[in-house]
Amino acid sequence: ATSAAAEKPKATPPKPSGNEITG
Repeated sequence: ATSAAAEKPKATPPKPSGNEITG
């Protein structure tokens, strides 16, 4: 469950939170 939840917010949301992953 943790893996799936971590993969979704990382690949989909362009939020400031995902800034670390996108930038």
